[in-house]
Amino acid sequence: MSQKPILTLGEIREEIDEVSEQIERTKAAGLPEAESLASLKATLSDASVTWQKFTGTAADALAAGEEITAYRLLSVVAPSADKLALLGLGAAVAPRLDAVIKEIQTEAKKRDDGRLRLLPGEKAARLLELRRRLYSLEMAEAEITEATGEKRRANCNAAAVLGIPADVAEANKLLTEVE
Repeated sequence: MSQKPILTLGEIREEIDEVSEQIERTKAAGLPEAESLASLKATLSDASVTWQKFTGTAADALAAGEEITAYRLLSVVAPSADKLALLGLGAAVAPRLDAVIKEIQTEAKKRDDGRLRLLPGEKAARLLELRRRLYSLEMAEAEITEATGEKRRANCNAAAVLGIPADVAEANKLLTEVE
């Protein structure tokens, strides 16, 4: 049976800093490239469909020799700021949708900052795991500072200082990261 190594207050605080950095990195995580790309394609495709409906309405009216009014053309998109913006986006991308997507991908690769990429469920699970670890460290830190009289960190978790069990703290949403 191996014993858990006893950490010093300094080691605990170093690990608290490391876990806190991991929490910040995880909070800043973006979607994986495939999911982000899929949302871009869906948005631009929706805009293209809106543009095609608009041009189809205009073509029908022109083919029938009807008077073409802005009201008639815009009836396709039920004019609102959002719909008009989608129409404008569609006008810009519909004729060259694949090329626009490829252009955006190329530019995105240049701007990639190497951030962590996680699906929303993965991100939530990782944050919970890290917050549990942080709380455990903060409880250990609180025990040492209580026993030794060492000064507490200004941003220590009050629930950990009070000795609230981890499961109770978690149930009451008290597993907070160091700010």
